[in-house]
Amino acid sequence: GMDLICIPAFTDIEIDGEERTAMKLIVEPR
Repeated sequence: GMDLICIPAFTDIEIDGEERTAMKLIVEPR
């Protein structure tokens, strides 16, 4: 099988002119 690791990353995005903090998950094989 494959070993997958999840890395939470925070990014700032703009929605309707408002700045918000979004969290995205980066999944990559180890």
